[in-house]
Amino acid sequence: MKINSIVSKVNILVGLLFLIAIILIGSVSYFQSKKSSFEYLRENHNKVLFDVGYIFNTYEADNKSSIKFLAETIAKGKILENEQEIFDALKLTKEFVGFDLVFLTTENNGITYDSNGDKRTIDSGFDGRTRPWYIGAKKNKDIYTSEPYRSQTAKLEGIAYSMPIIIKDKIVGVVAGIYSLNKYSSDTLELGKTENSFVAVYSKDGTTMLHQDPQAILKKTELGKNIAQALSENPELLDTENIDTLFYAKDDKGVLQAVLCDATPNPNINICAMVENSTYVKASNLALKTQIIVGIIVLVVVLILVKIFASYLLGPIST
Repeated sequence: MKINSIVSKVNILVGLLFLIAIILIGSVSYFQSKKSSFEYLRENHNKVLFDVGYIFNTYEADNKSSIKFLAETIAKGKILENEQEIFDALKLTKEFVGFDLVFLTTENNGITYDSNGDKRTIDSGFDGRTRPWYIGAKKNKDIYTSEPYRSQTAKLEGIAYSMPIIIKDKIVGVVAGIYSLNKYSSDTLELGKTENSFVAVYSKDGTTMLHQDPQAILKKTELGKNIAQALSENPELLDTENIDTLFYAKDDKGVLQAVLCDATPNPNINICAMVENSTYVKASNLALKTQIIVGIIVLVVVLILVKIFASYLLGPIST
């Protein structure tokens, strides 16, 4: 009976010591696991933003170079002397690049040709020279990218890329291509879409420029406004040299999103990748549950072994 009492006391003492050790080791392991899980998710988060950003920037560069090539080709040849050749050049650019509509407006008489084969004159009530894409290209004397806008001619929301046609140092017209925001979104943002994450492009004031939901395009959402406010208050969140750029913003449903943003070649817009913050929390909770389960199993096994060995070692004393 006395031996059994000693075994029980040893068992309790060893159990307490192991429990303390397991709590300490488990706590360290938990925070290490939590950090590893966070870093893994953060790395994937960053990779999604990088990949989508790369695709977006590639599209942006291709669209610009295509319009620039069209303007230079027209300037070098005699295309302006033949209306059919104008239509052919515009249509070819549209089909080759994927623009929704390609324009050419002349400087001297304001005639506008488009890739659908339509010709508009000032008498018809349309003067392309008053459009932002024309004014911007003429002012820049180089490639110009418009703000996303609603095109009344193309009947869609899009971005216009335009370039002046310069012959003998004189601007004789402007060519422009409109790329649908809906198409832009589906082409460039698909990679960032998962069950708990998505990628979108926002203007500086929080207006949604590109989004996989067509209904959200050119609208301000609570998430967009919160992101815009965060970036305005802390521009370093867009610094590619700064690794600590994760921040948090609530969406329209009050769900907290973990957000990473990058600047784009267009200074007016930023691309952002969102992951529900609960994804990070779940990873941490999973690490905690794992440590608790492992700790309990280890403790039970140790107590059983201690009791067995203690009984075995103290057995001769009782005889």
